[in-house]
Amino acid sequence: MLLFEPWKGQPFPGTLAQLKANPEPLKAWLDDKGWGVTADDVKKATVFLAAPVSGLAPRMKLLEEKLRPDAGPRLAVNPAELRDRFTAAAPAGPGVAASDVRFWNPPGDRFAYGRTLAAFLPPEEGGTDRDPAGGRLFDRYSIEQVPRSVFALPPDVRFKEEEPRVRLEGAARAIFVKAYFEPPTPLERIQRGQFQDALRALVEREDAFKKGLERLRSERDRTAVQQWCKALDDLFARLSNAKSFNPDDLPAAQAMLDEFWKTQSGVAQLIIDRVSADVGLAQASYLYALCMHEVAERKQVRAERATGATAGPAKAEAATAWREARNAWRVYHDRAGAQGRFPGRAEHARALADRAGKLAPPEK
Repeated sequence: MLLFEPWKGQPFPGTLAQLKANPEPLKAWLDDKGWGVTADDVKKATVFLAAPVSGLAPRMKLLEEKLRPDAGPRLAVNPAELRDRFTAAAPAGPGVAASDVRFWNPPGDRFAYGRTLAAFLPPEEGGTDRDPAGGRLFDRYSIEQVPRSVFALPPDVRFKEEEPRVRLEGAARAIFVKAYFEPPTPLERIQRGQFQDALRALVEREDAFKKGLERLRSERDRTAVQQWCKALDDLFARLSNAKSFNPDDLPAAQAMLDEFWKTQSGVAQLIIDRVSADVGLAQASYLYALCMHEVAERKQVRAERATGATAGPAKAEAATAWREARNAWRVYHDRAGAQGRFPGRAEHARALADRAGKLAPPEK
């Protein structure tokens, strides 16, 4: 039984049987107080089986059979067969006894594998998490898909107060979320194999963000933005002064600020476009490359399984698909700088681009 520590992201230095007999190879981990595991815990370790709830549904077996010729996925799990297989194998290994083979489903653990999906989702998404909105894991997950640090005002757009920056960056983030996270999202279409629909949607989004970049071309627009920023600073200064020294002026100061936001929204949109456009274009290129990469992966599977007269054409199709994927990753590479604040994005894209480059035919 080979082991992997997901929190550390590292494999254990040995099999379960070896480490139960002698935890010494884990000394560096055991000395790490943050790990929270003792040598006695290792010696008492046992095997728990786990199965995703979605994989237990009979419909997943039917779907697996229908998709097998194209991609060969493993979607269904038969828990009885899984248990029996491990029970039959247990006597052969000193680290596992037949009586140890049982499923991981502790009653008090809301994130046990069998119930983690339901506990993660709120009731409106079909789950059981009834915590207040905003503090639920699903809400935090949705927010973290687009880190706030990704959107930043241009260096020449500065304010003395924090509120304008937060408001404008929030508006840019909302545009990005609407484009890429309102269902059906381009990524969802890719995952469902709806590649043409996904590509059409991405082209539409790319055109929209390009128009955003084109709105700020002239020096007149730049001057308007600078004047707008100064006017907003003055209004916030009046509001701050009213709060501190002249409460009677507070309603009028607040009304003037609200009216400014309302009537001068066109200039605000120029700034929002600058904040969101580069990131939005990069996202379109990233998802486009992912789509082309997934198409190539599927054609590669078919090419590897093809025999006889179908083998040649299948390999040719795969080669063409990998060439298109390689080109798509190159386009993304030119725009990727705008997405440098997405954690792990650069490394993941680089790994996929390297694979596409290796499997694509040599360039002439």
